Amino acid sequence: MSTFLKQRWILTFTWLIFFVGILLLIESFFRFKDKDGITLLIPEDRTACWGPVRSLYFPYLGAIVAFWFIRPLPAPRNDEAMKQRFILALIFSVLFNLIIIYFMAQIYISGNQNTNIVADIGTAVKVGAWFSFIVGPIITFYFGAKQPG
Repeated sequence: MSTFLKQRWILTFTWLIFFVGILLLIESFFRFKDKDGITLLIPEDRTACWGPVRSLYFPYLGAIVAFWFIRPLPAPRNDEAMKQRFILALIFSVLFNLIIIYFMAQIYISGNQNTNIVADIGTAVKVGAWFSFIVGPIITFYFGAKQPG
């Protein structure tokens, strides 16, 4: 397997792992209980929690999957350019996803049982939208490029 394909797999799995991790984080809110023995969220809140996350992640994941099949942008000129694109895409992808997790996990980070989890998820999605202007083009530029050679 070429370096180009290995890097694409790494970045694709990075996005999928973070997405699944965030879904598991959200599901933990329905499983874990506060100090009074009450679950942090009730099942009726599931749609209110998953909907914004879906809206945030599906454009990225959809683009990543689409660019596995369609590559409209020119290939990097050399191996160094390919490596730089990959490093930038990986760094910004990881930072983006860690920021989302940070805002969603406030109840665990702060220890404040009065945290509004649904509002925290909404805040995380808003912050993610603010950073989309950085992550979106980098992901498009990286995944949309043709394979060199």
